[in-house]
Amino acid sequence: MVTETAFFRRVNPAYKFLIFFIITLLTIFLRDVTLLAALSGCALLVYLIFSPLTLKWKVGLLLPFVLLAFFSGITVILFGLGDDVLFQFLWWRISSESLAHGTMIILRTLFFSLIGLSFATTTNPVLFFYSAMQQFKVPTFIAYSFLTVFRLIPIMAEEITILNKAMRVRGVSRIKGPRGVWEKMKRYSITMLSQSIRRAFRISVAMSAKKFTTGPRTFYYTTTFSRVDVYYTLLWLAIIGGYLFFFN
Repeated sequence: MVTETAFFRRVNPAYKFLIFFIITLLTIFLRDVTLLAALSGCALLVYLIFSPLTLKWKVGLLLPFVLLAFFSGITVILFGLGDDVLFQFLWWRISSESLAHGTMIILRTLFFSLIGLSFATTTNPVLFFYSAMQQFKVPTFIAYSFLTVFRLIPIMAEEITILNKAMRVRGVSRIKGPRGVWEKMKRYSITMLSQSIRRAFRISVAMSAKKFTTGPRTFYYTTTFSRVDVYYTLLWLAIIGGYLFFFN
């Protein structure tokens, strides 16, 4: 599933997130289809080259976002408004304005998806929260709370699987359709809620005992800025500057 890669994984995680966030904000205000297409192509190359996943996993993760982008844009293209009508059949009406807006939606959605996948597949979540605390001074109780939630997701998924198997062993009748979904939610909700309350109480007591709310503290993992962060910044500046130069 994972192949060895170096460059993006050595970038400071919180700084990487900041750069991605700034790029995403700047892209929201772009209205040039050609520039959006160029940036999306560049983001695709970055994802394919620097993501540590194998090609099969890269394509598999990207495919749902490609479908999401396509169906989001095709709705605007086929049912959008505009005076310059290019094609019309029954209730489908394609105009030059709707085609431009739909294409921008597709490209922007693809760009955001590729940026997000590049960040998610090249970033250790634990180091990301440690980096946010050390380099960007995020309060420890906030960062550790998010990190705890992240760690609890697989635990809760495992508990749902155990409950499902226990229901089958005890011969609980399974009703099909919407009523069955509702009954299943009622059976699981009380058990999951009670376990979550007990777990949250134990975590809060442990965090209070370890003084997460008072004074400075040391960290098990240490993160710093390095030359790789400079190279990473120069990479994105070169990409954005090159496209602005050539397309303007």
